[in-house]
Amino acid sequence: MGLTSRQTQLHLTMTRLIATATACLTLTSAAAWAQTPPPTDAQAPPLDAAQEADAEEAEDEEEPEAFTPRLIPGVFYTPETSLAVALAFIAVWRDLDEPERPVDSAQLAAVYTLRQQIIAFARAQVFVGDAAQWRIEPRLVASIYPNRFYELGDRSAVDDFEDFNSRTILLGSNALRNVWSDLWIGPVAEMRLFQFTEVEEGGALDRGEVVGAEDHVQLPVGVTLLWDSRDHLQAPSAGWLTNLSGDVSREFGDQGYNYYRLRLDSRTYQSLPWDHVVALRGQIYHTGGDVPFNAMPFLGGSGGGSRGGLRGIFATRFTARNVWFGVAEYRAPIVWRLGAVAFISAGQARDDIRDFGPERIRVAGGGGIRFSILKRDRINLRLDYGVGPGEQQFYFNIREAF
Repeated sequence: MGLTSRQTQLHLTMTRLIATATACLTLTSAAAWAQTPPPTDAQAPPLDAAQEADAEEAEDEEEPEAFTPRLIPGVFYTPETSLAVALAFIAVWRDLDEPERPVDSAQLAAVYTLRQQIIAFARAQVFVGDAAQWRIEPRLVASIYPNRFYELGDRSAVDDFEDFNSRTILLGSNALRNVWSDLWIGPVAEMRLFQFTEVEEGGALDRGEVVGAEDHVQLPVGVTLLWDSRDHLQAPSAGWLTNLSGDVSREFGDQGYNYYRLRLDSRTYQSLPWDHVVALRGQIYHTGGDVPFNAMPFLGGSGGGSRGGLRGIFATRFTARNVWFGVAEYRAPIVWRLGAVAFISAGQARDDIRDFGPERIRVAGGGGIRFSILKRDRINLRLDYGVGPGEQQFYFNIREAF
């Protein structure tokens, strides 16, 4: 099939999928909006809307308002983006008659990075029901994203990559129900349209040697089981956050791939004397079938995403079908609004889960400084320095890594 025919067919497929997914999301969200005001708890570049609004009102000793809009600029830095600027519009809705009820919020944001990446997204979080027992989280993301492709596995040197550029549209939603205490469960669905705009001539992607090295559609549908007993959203000092999730994606016509993914991610926080905190995180991620490379787990990253968590390693440098890692972090205040952290982490990336063992465990670690910008709500500026195998990386952002 010629390139023009393939692109025309992909565009037709995208149109049909967007129409179908939009209808599904509209039906899902309509029930929420019929019972509660509009959307959702936005955490976005750069601040969590509800926490930021609450903190400003508390500091000004003003009564909270039913509707609070915010326009928030931000700057951050990661190895994957370089320096980035962001602008977010965030709106928060409160039920003043039920002050203990979680807030609903919505967010529109745009990001531009020095690597010429452009990201625009909208997302929301709506609590539904008399006891806010349902949490609906629709999201829409569009991006133009130059990135690096490393050979799959855990043997790539830091400079052994090929550049590529792509356009992506993601449309998805969660619908979680609180079934008991801090336990939530519900379906998760996404549609991801992926189109290459540039690849290195003669590289693995150009030769089509990698699953996912062509324009395609991903349609993962699954279930999430979430336990969240943390004492605080931004910087917990006690409790657990455990997520067990699985999804399956199937071909749509002649687009897409058949694969499945299973993930267990658990985080716990232990308070110590003098406001010191120990934070621990562990994850194991297993996939099977014809998994596109951009749907696989990886080891590196800034610390808090659903994939990756070893600061000091470029996010996708070690990408494989199966990944496990663990992170330990010690957090301590120093003086006034200043604090410090030290972290150590280790993990493996393997094509076959049976290959996990003591050989080639990748280790990364480092430290960082924290500056509290909203002390009441524990929102910190974060500057971290991490060292991994053959590389060292800096991270500047808002809020803790996990």
